[in-house]
Amino acid sequence: MNERKMSWEIRKKLKEIAGEEEGICIKDPGGKINVCLVYPNTYHLGMSNLGFTSIYSFLNSREDVFCERAFSADAFQPGGERAAPLFTVETQRRVGAFDLVGFSVSFENDYLNIIRALAAEKITPLRTERDEGAPLVFCGGFAPHLNPEVLAEICDFLVLGDGEPPLTGLLEILGKKPESKRKFLEAAASIPGVYVPSLYDPLYSSEGAFQGFRGDTKGVQPAVADINRYPAHTTIFTRRTEFGDMFLVEIARGCVKKCFFCGVSHSPHGFRCLDKETIKGLILNGLRYRKRVGLVGSAVLDHPDFLEIARFVLDEGAAVSPASIRADMVDEEVADVLGASGLKTAALAPETGDEARRLSVAKGIRDEQFFEASLLLFSRGIANLKLYFIAGLPGTREDDDVHHTVSFVKKLNHHIRASRKKSSAPMIIVSMGGFVPKGMTPFQFAPFPGVERLRSTYWKLRKMLGPERGVKFESDVPKYSYLQALLSTGDRRISRALSGWDGKTDPLVHFKRAPVNPDYFTMREKTPGEILPWDGVYRGYGKENLWKRYRLSVSP
Repeated sequence: MNERKMSWEIRKKLKEIAGEEEGICIKDPGGKINVCLVYPNTYHLGMSNLGFTSIYSFLNSREDVFCERAFSADAFQPGGERAAPLFTVETQRRVGAFDLVGFSVSFENDYLNIIRALAAEKITPLRTERDEGAPLVFCGGFAPHLNPEVLAEICDFLVLGDGEPPLTGLLEILGKKPESKRKFLEAAASIPGVYVPSLYDPLYSSEGAFQGFRGDTKGVQPAVADINRYPAHTTIFTRRTEFGDMFLVEIARGCVKKCFFCGVSHSPHGFRCLDKETIKGLILNGLRYRKRVGLVGSAVLDHPDFLEIARFVLDEGAAVSPASIRADMVDEEVADVLGASGLKTAALAPETGDEARRLSVAKGIRDEQFFEASLLLFSRGIANLKLYFIAGLPGTREDDDVHHTVSFVKKLNHHIRASRKKSSAPMIIVSMGGFVPKGMTPFQFAPFPGVERLRSTYWKLRKMLGPERGVKFESDVPKYSYLQALLSTGDRRISRALSGWDGKTDPLVHFKRAPVNPDYFTMREKTPGEILPWDGVYRGYGKENLWKRYRLSVSP
């Protein structure tokens, strides 16, 4: 297919998608700051991401901004033989024609799609090779918040933490029409939550260890927004998405737990709840479009007014679906609400079948609490239970993962089947992913468990759980877990290697050809005195205390 024909087909598809959307914003770009917000994956996934859609709506709420959306992974031919031009949904405009191109990223592996998207628009991925006429490229989202250095050679600036306050400051600077990109970036660096990599010059030892940044750099404090001023909720309704039948509203941000492996729980912003009256008002408006309400957050049931909000939804004749369910928070009332909403699948996260290990990583939920919660949920008509486990947690062996997972699942299955008629026993879906170290958590010091260990673990579990009646096992792809670990822990040398990816070569093969060995970042334990890539960006995040918690967890 030639480029003209391909472009026509893409535009036709995007016009069809835009015509089906409710709440789409189409503005005149004249005299405004033109921003293209790109989700580096499919439309189906991106339009379920409240961070992405909320920033889009925030930008378009300003009279001085013209913002449109694009989705990078939809714009490539099957097989990825050739990158197609990237167009926006609203007016099918080329992404490269905007003043600013911003990426909202939740998952590190989507960094690859950033490179593809820039290449599709003939925007040089390496920021030092872009001229004054190229768009400003920036990035935000949870993944780069944990380690912005992996995108430091690609982005002109990054927005760390909540997006609305720093974007407000950035737009004010742009409104004054700075004389050059350099002048803009120098002014932008003074805004809390804005990281400008060009102002940070990394230093390395003769052995290649990162030594911090040259000169007296002040670091960046992640931005914190008032979530009651900027509530995240569905603003564009479409059926072409994962949660197309729901109105989504984020009722809480952060987590009350401090699980050692979790970046969300160690956010410096803490656990924040949206006011119940604000939530009710948003829900009433959302019920004009959908009759199912999705309550979003990492710790939804920890909202002090969860039951009141859930009953409010039911009283309005709608159904409620929480994004997360913690076993120790499930009681008769919670089970009643979920059952009344017709929930068919509930997800719980034991993380490990070893209760002692679970407690040692601050998960704090015992086996019996999972069993009791499961029985309550099933007794209310919930037909499926999805259990999330992590393979290769620091301080464990492969045999530990296999033995304890099998033991936990079999005990749970026995509890359920002993309490119900065999014909009505539910399905248990065991979903396992590999451990990936994350910045600013106690396990940032830990090595990745290794691709071969994960493959072996999954093979053994599939073999041992396969004969178990009513149990299904699924897992991630180990080499992609390794890739995620690399993109989670790498420094600017990995960023430079990423910028040079051709979009076709196997990413792991590409990184193995880089000047620095990727295993240096992924496969070794870090020391407490070592300067980690994010240490130079963030100051005072409690690294010494994280090391103590890590050592306490992995010590025999």
